[in-house]
Amino acid sequence: MRAPASGAKVRKSIQPDLIAIRNGRVFVMEVKTSRSSRVIYIDRDQVEKVREWARRAGPDSLALIAVYFDRSLGWRFVPLDRLRETDGGNYRVSLEDAERGLELIHLKMFSEKNIRKLEFFSD
Repeated sequence: MRAPASGAKVRKSIQPDLIAIRNGRVFVMEVKTSRSSRVIYIDRDQVEKVREWARRAGPDSLALIAVYFDRSLGWRFVPLDRLRETDGGNYRVSLEDAERGLELIHLKMFSEKNIRKLEFFSD
């Protein structure tokens, strides 16, 4: 389900950009892109709404920031606990952070019946 709320009057609702479900595993995502910068900034409120939605979805959910910098890297998925907090209390994902993020194949594997822990994909 894709439900982007950027610029809409639904800022107060807990609504992530993307929700995907496979084999009972729920992926809750905020989507961010940048082609001109090596850093993507994310408002604290956006991170918290993804965290809250995933909490409500249950223990088999995973809250992520989906980032796209360029075609060479493609889409990467950064778990919320791997985000870097800014001095202002918001978050950031650098190109280098994204390079260490999960790829789509990892999400597919993570949703397989026999794999349940994110630590399987840690650095």
